[in-house]
Amino acid sequence: MKEIFYYTKDLITSTKIKELLKNESYQLSKIKANTNLTDIPEDAIIFLDLSAEGVFEYYNSIKSRKETRFIAFYSHVQKELYERASECGIREIIPRSKFFTKLSGGSISSFLSI
Repeated sequence: MKEIFYYTKDLITSTKIKELLKNESYQLSKIKANTNLTDIPEDAIIFLDLSAEGVFEYYNSIKSRKETRFIAFYSHVQKELYERASECGIREIIPRSKFFTKLSGGSISSFLSI
């Protein structure tokens, strides 16, 4: 079973992700301060909330994994987060509204074909 992890400090964002993915055939786990990198499989999908404190430090600690897919989202008014993420090497960066629209649009498989 493919695993999806998510990094956010926001309770509302966390709840929305859990609610939207509850019926999917993916294992969903929140990345916490005590989450060991060895607990995250190489081929995991990781959603990154760019407004979360420590997200860039976390990404820099794990970005060398070649099989891990990172999908970052940000508030459309925070262009500096988009630019910083792009400079860090995150390739899939989408506005928060589009992220949740795509996530709620049916199957996670179709979402992951961004």
